[in-house]
Amino acid sequence: MSEDVKDICQGWWAREITAETGPARKTRAELRRADTALKALGVPAVHRLNAALAVSRLDLRHDPVRLALIAVALAHIKERGAKVARAFGAGDTPALSPIRFNALIHATTPAALWRPLTRGLAVIKGSANPGALAADLFYWNDLTRTRWCFDYYGESSATTMELET
Repeated sequence: MSEDVKDICQGWWAREITAETGPARKTRAELRRADTALKALGVPAVHRLNAALAVSRLDLRHDPVRLALIAVALAHIKERGAKVARAFGAGDTPALSPIRFNALIHATTPAALWRPLTRGLAVIKGSANPGALAADLFYWNDLTRTRWCFDYYGESSATTMELET
């Protein structure tokens, strides 16, 4: 049985990013410094991520910028936490300002998402759910961005109210 994006990326994050080994520290540092897809694609661990995805028929060789973005974003996660959009909107004053959040969700390509996402992850001090973030970035589309809006504004757990007629 094949694994899904969330499980594969979460496992990769645990092995390649958060492990307290010399290679993991090197990978973490290289990916956090990578400001272009090409720099990230020069890190061997990124290709191990794609190999793991390819086993489940989720190969991203056709979309290398998306692969690089996922790897870089996961490298910016220091500890497991809430879903990213919830973390961005948490607090009386959101951790990430509504202006920055809107810039992020209006990014429709991995390249356009790179900078606002890595800056946002720094604002929340790298506390996020790695599997959920990876899956969201893998399938970044209107539905994902809409769900992020509900998560950011704290409405994801709201119940639907029936309208009186």
